[in-house]
Amino acid sequence: MNILISSCFEIKNMYGNTKYEDYQKLAQICCDSFSTNLKDLHKIILLKGKKDNFHQLFAELYWRVKEIYFENWPCNILFVDSDTICLKPVDIFGKFDKFAMFLIANEFHQSFGSNECKKLAKPLYPWMMANIRYYPAGLPNSLWETPDDLAYSWIDDWAYDTIIYNNMFHSQGITDYDAYHIPKWNTLVLGGITDEIINNSDIIHCAATRGSSLALENINKALRRT
Repeated sequence: MNILISSCFEIKNMYGNTKYEDYQKLAQICCDSFSTNLKDLHKIILLKGKKDNFHQLFAELYWRVKEIYFENWPCNILFVDSDTICLKPVDIFGKFDKFAMFLIANEFHQSFGSNECKKLAKPLYPWMMANIRYYPAGLPNSLWETPDDLAYSWIDDWAYDTIIYNNMFHSQGITDYDAYHIPKWNTLVLGGITDEIINNSDIIHCAATRGSSLALENINKALRRT
């Protein structure tokens, strides 16, 4: 079973210039795009609900994805944030036997507000962007032990969940980081999208927490060009 998971939660205290209505549109576009372009996809799960803030959402997603993983054992899961779109055919399922993320982003390694989070993140290098995560079938139970402890001790610092996922990634003894650094599978767009980005990317992430209207505009532009 190959499963795509994304989410669209109504957040009481939205972050920055973001709107729930935009996220609803983004989530639908996201799921449709992966349905068309993700090879060997069997099932799409769009997680929904209401939370007070993004911290609660990110914590919920950690536990919900883990729950789905074991409920559907054995399965492969690709999780993508809803502000992500798959522009071209991609073949990911069955290609990795370790928990994987696909973009080295060391510029965000120490971007936390609290010293405690900076300390937790420090040994986790290189730093992987966690908005797209691949969970292959057969992950050992031991892989979840430290991440579970971190999730139970949740710190309300922005992107605390990325510490959890980088911990999972680095605990597997990976040394060939280049094999997991595939920028065209997770092109980060922080401003306006360009034709160069569209032409050189299979999957783009439009960072809706920095402005959901701009993210929607960028994604619609990419759709018109492909």
